[in-house]
Amino acid sequence: MPEVDPHFIHTLEGTGDMPSHIKMALAYTSESVPTVDGWLLLGTWQSVLLWEQCRTLQVRRVVVTVLG
Repeated sequence: MPEVDPHFIHTLEGTGDMPSHIKMALAYTSESVPTVDGWLLLGTWQSVLLWEQCRTLQVRRVVVTVLG
């Protein structure tokens, strides 16, 4: 999706924000990871990554909820 498209005018956050909304709708926005004794139970080649969609600097918060 192009950064500037005359069919999608998004003025609140800037022109580069519309592609990020589309990508967010196609990607996960949350993840469940099991833990044991406070450690993430990930496989050898697994990791948890935060992928920023916007080209401009954004302030983000990561919220961790522990159940159990």
